[in-house]
Amino acid sequence: MPMYETITYQESLKSSSQLFIDVRSEAEYAKDHLPGAISLPVLDNASRAKVGYLYKSGDIAQAKQVGINAMSQKLPQYFAFLQSCHQDFSQTILYCSRGGYRSSSLAALCYSLGLHIYKLDGGYKAYRHAVIDQLDQLLDQVQAITLHGFTGTGKTAILKQLHQMGYPVIDLEGCAQHKGSLFGDLKGQARSQKGFETHLLLQLQEAQARCPQKNTLPVFIEGESAHIGHCVLPKKLQDQMKKGDKILIEAPMDRRVQILKADYLKEDIDPQSIKNCLNCLRGRLSDQRIDDAIEAFDQGQIDQVIEGLCRSYYDPRYSYKAKAMAKQYTNLNTRQCAEDIGHDFFPDWK
Repeated sequence: MPMYETITYQESLKSSSQLFIDVRSEAEYAKDHLPGAISLPVLDNASRAKVGYLYKSGDIAQAKQVGINAMSQKLPQYFAFLQSCHQDFSQTILYCSRGGYRSSSLAALCYSLGLHIYKLDGGYKAYRHAVIDQLDQLLDQVQAITLHGFTGTGKTAILKQLHQMGYPVIDLEGCAQHKGSLFGDLKGQARSQKGFETHLLLQLQEAQARCPQKNTLPVFIEGESAHIGHCVLPKKLQDQMKKGDKILIEAPMDRRVQILKADYLKEDIDPQSIKNCLNCLRGRLSDQRIDDAIEAFDQGQIDQVIEGLCRSYYDPRYSYKAKAMAKQYTNLNTRQCAEDIGHDFFPDWK
């Protein structure tokens, strides 16, 4: 009889109350993790790097000793935390990268102390296989209704409003935590490719739950290039966006300026990060134009800077043919625009 029980990811979904504990390093957790998982690293970033180096150099015994020493210092913390989790959830499930030493050692320790803790079979890698398989299946069902329009016309806000109204929506920028432009990651919080795919799957599953049709999944989605920051859209999704209905969102320049200012110039944004992004446009716009924009920004002429970027940089990069669009909307009020779109494409929606 094994010292502890293992459970597959699919089996874990049958539980009404489960908690995943990610025992990988902080850096691994930051790249991606199971939805709702709590980080409890057996080896922190520095210890993992040291253990990895020793393994690669062939000093296996020393690598294990370093790992044991690092883990033993945290045993009281681990036990107290896992004991509280065990009381609050029907299943507490540990996982590491592949279901190996890190999760096994902690699961064995819990068993010896009388805690019924599960270990995820195959670890995070098994979960990733499940994500890839489920993404592939759901993307086959997608029928994209894609919102296009110049920068600042409020497409993302319209999507969020449609979502609040209960329609099936995919927010790609939300999945990537990146606004899809040069200024899209001012806070430095953009997700990795794996994290993007995890959140894309979660949104597809939510959209599927909202959609009454079977075998088809109509969703509102914002028109993006193949890349959002460093994240790449799945080829199937790109194809569905090209084939599906296209909506053109327009807005007057003064409204676009206010939308962009609200989206990008929040109180917690470092002004220097804005100027760094402006400097990245050198080579695409003249040095004089960039110098003028930075000077205007420093003088607080924000509206002027935003309008200048729209007219000289963003708008010339895009052209939209009315004939290719199923519908066109002018966004003067986000809620009203979303209501009109929802009614036109889901007339029987309740």
